[in-house]
Amino acid sequence: MKQRVLFRTGEQRDFFERVVRNSGFSPKQLADEVGVHRRTLFDWRREKLCPPSEAVKLLAKKYEVLFPEQEKILIDRWFARKLEICRKGAMVRFKLHGDLGTPEGRRRGGLNGIKKRRVLGNLAKNINIPEENENLAEFIGILLGDGGLSNFQCVIYLNSEVDEEYVFYVRDLIEKLFGLKPSLFRHKTQKVVRVMVSSINLIKYLEQKGLRRGNKVLLQVGVPEWILLKPEYIKACIRGLVDTDGCFAMHRYKVNGKLYSYPKIVFTNRSLPLLDFVHEGLRGLGYKPKNDGRYKVWLYNKSEVKSYLKEIGTGNFKKSFFLKNHTFWEGGPDGKAQVC
Repeated sequence: MKQRVLFRTGEQRDFFERVVRNSGFSPKQLADEVGVHRRTLFDWRREKLCPPSEAVKLLAKKYEVLFPEQEKILIDRWFARKLEICRKGAMVRFKLHGDLGTPEGRRRGGLNGIKKRRVLGNLAKNINIPEENENLAEFIGILLGDGGLSNFQCVIYLNSEVDEEYVFYVRDLIEKLFGLKPSLFRHKTQKVVRVMVSSINLIKYLEQKGLRRGNKVLLQVGVPEWILLKPEYIKACIRGLVDTDGCFAMHRYKVNGKLYSYPKIVFTNRSLPLLDFVHEGLRGLGYKPKNDGRYKVWLYNKSEVKSYLKEIGTGNFKKSFFLKNHTFWEGGPDGKAQVC
């Protein structure tokens, strides 16, 4: 159960107002920080909802705002309130429906339990257990970039237009690693394709390899430690991250009426450990990346971009196609300035 905190009346509003003031960000930017909708942040600010303790700790530490009380007191107060609400709800239900422990009620509960066990049995698919290798490191980079884990599913979200070829690249990579064939679901109204695998055993395996279930931004997840042990794993993981949360762009400008252009690579993410990994990983591989101090890591130098494509590479067709069709080392032609 996700733990929340319950402030005394007025203190929650004061806490979030100080966070807004210290950060200098808009409510929307702060909502992005903790991976929630801005309406949720507004509800926290006006004390309509109790915020998760992880979100409060993240904002308090980052923007130097003190808790009015110890965190344990805030959590215990929320838990006591929750128990009281549950008790009142149970009493109302009992008055309406009477004792639920009847033979018929137990029968229905048993049948529902059988159905659940059948579903869980279908999700407990056997998987291939791959050794630590470059393919696994790249897949973890892809998952940390545009994916996530729930209790039963591993899902990667890709653009249905510009990532069309990459969708099948990711599908084949999963099948090669785990022996499972993912399902592809195209959203009816949005340009999104979900590459999804339903397998409890896969989730358990990925957790053993250092991944976590839940919101990556809120949890501030980083790269598993075993990837840091070999340069080949670092390259593969960076490739997966940049292919999903990265951008290849052509920077164009004019000097004395003459058009110049050069390529650059930018990686964007709200998880600070992932930003640090890409920045330090590129430095360790001999590159000179720039960190803008916010949520981006850049490669500006033309020769370094060429070296990146040669040494690290990309599995994303949209990016490689863009670069192949823009002879950037000679100066790319006019056209679309950025492909993200």
